[in-house]
Amino acid sequence: MARCLAEGNFLLLIVGDRVSPNVALLTTAIQSAPGLGFTLGLVEMQLYEAERGKEWPLVIVPEVLGRTVEKTRGIVRVRFDQEKPQVQVEVDDDNDTPSTKLDFDLFLKEIPQDLVQPFREAAEKWEQMGGILEAPGRTIHFSTALRGELRRIIRCMTFQVQLVTRQAFDSWSLDQPIYERYLSKLEASSVASNLAHSGKHWISYRNIGPDDLRVVLNAGMALVEWVREAENT
Repeated sequence: MARCLAEGNFLLLIVGDRVSPNVALLTTAIQSAPGLGFTLGLVEMQLYEAERGKEWPLVIVPEVLGRTVEKTRGIVRVRFDQEKPQVQVEVDDDNDTPSTKLDFDLFLKEIPQDLVQPFREAAEKWEQMGGILEAPGRTIHFSTALRGELRRIIRCMTFQVQLVTRQAFDSWSLDQPIYERYLSKLEASSVASNLAHSGKHWISYRNIGPDDLRVVLNAGMALVEWVREAENT
């Protein structure tokens, strides 16, 4: 601890049951700053009931959403030999900087191959709707602006996909019939519908096929369209 304080080596963690997408985007801006004096990490705590219907005890599972990475952008050398100083700048050619698309391609390589096509179809439609794909670590977020704020609508990991929770929806809209329409659309997949009505929101890829995944992704996109329609009325 004393050595870290003396050297100015700090780790700043932002921890919560839900980390705002705006905060996640902040890490990208901070990472671009030269001479970063600290490391920033985002940790989201997933809360699960140990016993159904009881508020306690809870099982808490941390998920690292993002962290800053310090990179050398350039090295400046100043030479002075009793003459006018000569400045030499060597820029690090960082051609392998990961992009969102690259991260999505890597994500597709780690999931079951029969689910790749549904994800590609959804990503293309999502971008046509004005959404973006965020890729913090090994998670893909289908994010878009709702009510003037960037929202994570669908969260996908390399082994499971998350349904839209009622709690998350309540932070986007107060129109509960829209969420009921979302649940109705999930009924096209018995696996997704049963989990949603039982209060569970993570679906393992081991338990679904391509058609089930299309239902989940299309339902999430339909939910966004319904919320936007309600905003414009």
